[in-house]
Amino acid sequence: MIPALVEYTEEGTPRAPAFGDVYHPRQGGLAQSRHVFLGGNGLPARWQNQPHFVVLETGFGLGLNFLSTWQAWRSDPQRSQQLWFVSIEKHPLRRLDLLQAWQALATEPDLQALATELVQAWPPLIQGTHTLFFDHGKVKLVLALSDVRQALKGLRLKAHAFYLDGFAPARNPDMWAPEVFKAIGRLAAPDATAATWSAARDVRNGLTTAGFEVRKVAGFGGKRDMITARYQPQETRRSPPSFHLPQTRHALIIGAGLAGAACASALAAQGVHCTVLEQAGQPAAGASGNRAGLFHGVFHAEDGPHARLHRSAALLAARTYAPLIQEGLIEGRIDGLLRLHTHATSAQTLQGHLDRQQIPMEYLQACSPEQASDLSALPLSHSAWLFTQGGWLSPRHLVDYWLQQSAITLELNVQVQQVIAVERNGREQWLAQDAQGNTLACADVVVLCQAQAVVQYLPSGPWPVEQERGQITLIAAHTPHLHSPKLPLMGLGYALTLNSGDVLCGATSQTNDADPLVRMADHAFNLDRFNALTGSRISAHETSLSGRVAWRFRTEDRLPLVGAVPLAWNQNALRLRDVPRQRGLFMCAGLGSRGITWAPLLGELLAACVTGSPMPIEGDLADATDPARFMVRRNRKPSL
Repeated sequence: MIPALVEYTEEGTPRAPAFGDVYHPRQGGLAQSRHVFLGGNGLPARWQNQPHFVVLETGFGLGLNFLSTWQAWRSDPQRSQQLWFVSIEKHPLRRLDLLQAWQALATEPDLQALATELVQAWPPLIQGTHTLFFDHGKVKLVLALSDVRQALKGLRLKAHAFYLDGFAPARNPDMWAPEVFKAIGRLAAPDATAATWSAARDVRNGLTTAGFEVRKVAGFGGKRDMITARYQPQETRRSPPSFHLPQTRHALIIGAGLAGAACASALAAQGVHCTVLEQAGQPAAGASGNRAGLFHGVFHAEDGPHARLHRSAALLAARTYAPLIQEGLIEGRIDGLLRLHTHATSAQTLQGHLDRQQIPMEYLQACSPEQASDLSALPLSHSAWLFTQGGWLSPRHLVDYWLQQSAITLELNVQVQQVIAVERNGREQWLAQDAQGNTLACADVVVLCQAQAVVQYLPSGPWPVEQERGQITLIAAHTPHLHSPKLPLMGLGYALTLNSGDVLCGATSQTNDADPLVRMADHAFNLDRFNALTGSRISAHETSLSGRVAWRFRTEDRLPLVGAVPLAWNQNALRLRDVPRQRGLFMCAGLGSRGITWAPLLGELLAACVTGSPMPIEGDLADATDPARFMVRRNRKPSL
């Protein structure tokens, strides 16, 4: 990302020297926003009494359009239940530049308070999609930090209003290119509206070609005209098949681990009542019941889907967990996490990789052995990545917190034998039944979040999934020769120091191993790696140790399974959109050993798959988690 450079005219109007244009007329950005974008789209009237409303903006700029829209939404007693504001920006401002640009907001204290919330949540300037939550999740700002054409290509949503904002077409023609208008037509909901301060002929023609009826109205700030438009295509365009159920009011979640709790929380935030069915006598009975676990991103030099997905997940995880930890609602810390390089790679080499991708220090830093030693309070001999927003937390606390919402009902000791679709009261519903065929619960949709249930309901086929046994080891704080890391540490194995002073390390990884007992041999394996990692000298036979065994469900490509369940394995589809699905049956599973990192993002992604709300990540990344991806990959391979 190349951040925006902002200068100011003698009158105090912000200006972008890179484009030779001002961000707004001298009459003020807020006044322009209210006249052009809110007024031009018929807001707030059009969002009133709606379950949700989606605004798509083509240029975030100073953020004044978002702030004025958020303010208007909050002030409207008939506002929609949820507001999504999706905005694209190729050159975002840094935090300090935003604060300077918002000095004029001092005359409106309520707006200034919103601006303070926004700047506190402002993400690291990394290319990709960043979702920020406000007003207890009722307002979601989805920032697509990318070139406008690339960003529009990756968006999956239906917008009710478009804010076409950007520098003048003559100064920044890319923002007003034909491809932009074509994409806007693809993303428009029925009867969507659009507004822009520009009345240029190319803009009018672009909107008309995209299916909008365009008209000129009185402009703002010395401009005689501006444009408003309504989406009224002359031909009904063929839309890709959708598997979501936008009228969903009740969902059954099978499994009360991290995945199930995250999905229930995200769906409940969208007004969907969730019944969570758990076979054990308590939530987080599986791997989610460990005393603590890590969350962090990854870095790959090629920055492919795997790295981008983990980065999006890690950044959202940090934004989600930080307030919960600060308020004492869950146990954990976000002080950073060190990942050691076991090969002799210098910090300068690592930093070179970061510089090439322009990764900011707010996400990732390269550390020399000396720097890593200072951060960890251990004598380390290798360079390391410092994931600045990484950390650890108690997954049990997190699951309990998520499941406490009033729209979520938790039922324990429930053995679900099968789920079936039936016709009831003129609509299709799903039933969960026990071994005797008794109905346990019914709902509009079912979300499979338990490994056993996922394996049971996946269509028969060679799915590349497996369950992996893992054992962790807990070392008491008073153990002799224990060197406790100040920051969570990863290399061959991992180690983290709990608030109690105890140290957790691990974990083993064994497939095709059903032994539920804690084994001394596994403790010895964990301690050998822990000693090598920290310089401790602890023997499994001389120390009182405790541990826990659990199973992780993982896929061949180490990415989760999120979305609608395929109808059958033996399909010949070459595209994900062409794979027949079991309508109303979804899954969120395969989180592997990164459940804490994945959970918030996958909950939001699953909710978007169910309800049709805007996707929290780019389309190609959503495809990388689609349960049907392995089938499509097989079909695309040439026959031998």
